Amino acid sequence: MQEDNVEIELRNTLDRPVHKLSVRLIDTYKLINKIYYEAKAQKLREQKDTTRVGVHNDGYDDQNYDYILRGDEIMNDRYILKHKMGKGSFGQVVCAYDQERKAEVAIKIIKSRKPFLIQAKTEIDILNKINDKDDSDDSNIVRLLDHFMYRNHQCLVFEILSFNLYELLKNTKFRGVSLSLIRKFSRHLLKSLEFLSRSDVDIIHCDLKPENILLKNPRRSAIKLIDFGSSCYLNKRAYSYIQSRFYRSPEVLLGLPYTQKIDMWSLGCVCVEMHTGEPLFGGANQADQICRIVDILGMPPASMIRASPERVRSQFFERVVKDSDLTQLPAICDTSCTVTDEAEGVVYVLKRPNKEGPKARALEDILGVHTSGPSGRRAGEPDHTVQKYTEFLEFVKAMLVYDPLERAAAADLLCHEYILSVPEGGVVPVAAPSVASSTSLVNPGAALSTNGLNANELYYAAKLSAGAPSNGTTHAPGAAIVEGSAPSDSMQTDTTSTAADGDVGGESINSKDVLRNRRTDIPNTTTKVRSQSAPSGATNVRLFSSQPEIEATVPPPG
Repeated sequence: MQEDNVEIELRNTLDRPVHKLSVRLIDTYKLINKIYYEAKAQKLREQKDTTRVGVHNDGYDDQNYDYILRGDEIMNDRYILKHKMGKGSFGQVVCAYDQERKAEVAIKIIKSRKPFLIQAKTEIDILNKINDKDDSDDSNIVRLLDHFMYRNHQCLVFEILSFNLYELLKNTKFRGVSLSLIRKFSRHLLKSLEFLSRSDVDIIHCDLKPENILLKNPRRSAIKLIDFGSSCYLNKRAYSYIQSRFYRSPEVLLGLPYTQKIDMWSLGCVCVEMHTGEPLFGGANQADQICRIVDILGMPPASMIRASPERVRSQFFERVVKDSDLTQLPAICDTSCTVTDEAEGVVYVLKRPNKEGPKARALEDILGVHTSGPSGRRAGEPDHTVQKYTEFLEFVKAMLVYDPLERAAAADLLCHEYILSVPEGGVVPVAAPSVASSTSLVNPGAALSTNGLNANELYYAAKLSAGAPSNGTTHAPGAAIVEGSAPSDSMQTDTTSTAADGDVGGESINSKDVLRNRRTDIPNTTTKVRSQSAPSGATNVRLFSSQPEIEATVPPPG
């Protein structure tokens, strides 16, 4: 009897039940727990959502004008709604299954109120322009896949991404990540900001912070910049008050016109926070924010304070005649922090409402340049020598310059020694985060209404316009870097092997749920658009504002 030649496919040894229930027993338990608790959480979410009562929009919306989700609902005859991923002042983000792409997507469902819908149109226009100018997806910016109206709600469809950099910090117990990993994040973000500052793009993000920077993959270092709900074009402005408080630039704090350089300031703040684990300038309010910046960087230039509108300037500085007796000033004035305006013959004195605030420290000490990092916790680690810390310090200082005309541009920093340097010790080891991947795409932004430009503001805008460098691309970003492979652009990469652009590596991640206060200092108001014709260098901000983000308190690092 002749046997037929039948090809038998053997099961992978690692997939055998005996292996899963012995050597990989812990992994099996973890998987079971994950499935169980995800299903339980989903059931609770669905039960909670069904209790929402239809109040507006023919009963489709709750009292906040948010769309009431219904189980397995199909939007636009294409997207099967699965579960809510997050919410903010704009509306909510829902995970859905795209029946055409055969993949999960994130749908941002905007509130049905008119001001939110108007701003959503601007966001769509900006994202469409980004897609058009970056058809090869090299700019490390989230892709808008689709948009449509559904029951009076504007819906934006995005690709699904992993967790954000704030969540990464949280899972290090706010001890921060390595200089090597920050270098990789910075390179990606500089490419994003360089792209946005191109003359044929000219977009300001206006809300760069760890929450708006998402990993593409939980085990890789490639990131994408998200949330363009606060963004604007350089030559179109409605308001002058934007950015989340911890990352707000001096020109915005002082009510001055601004350019893409505000995003560079935010990036400098983010870089420091990613290493120390705490916000560099964690002000409790506007006045305290100015004080935190002064404590580290010194007083702003007198020319910037002079150009600030009086209604703004008077909140932060006392203006007195030169050679006056400063001892006669109110107690709120800190006479140790002054700057003289020779052109006006006056002295500006910092107002410090909180005398109990943190002590002034040099940026060099905060980073631990000569002490093996913050609290000495990087002692003995590769790529954390005094030389490497000095490179990082100079890199950050180039972004944390008061005068935006003197502040480094993204194209300049792509050629910085810190970005071009190679980690000592070669390949960065991998330690994947233990936290489950988050797919939260959008976080509340920040905005306030403002009045028109005064003479000083117009002067400052003209100065920005006259002295600003060309918006044209001055540094070729090079070829896109493929995750997990050796980079093709030697001008922008570490010469590590497969870890060059991939590994979140080298970081010890702990999933303990530590939260903190990350308020944006924005009142809960909605304001109509107020268009202005302004000189180049003046721009606009978000149409509506958001409620403060509350996430408890930050424990001290270590």
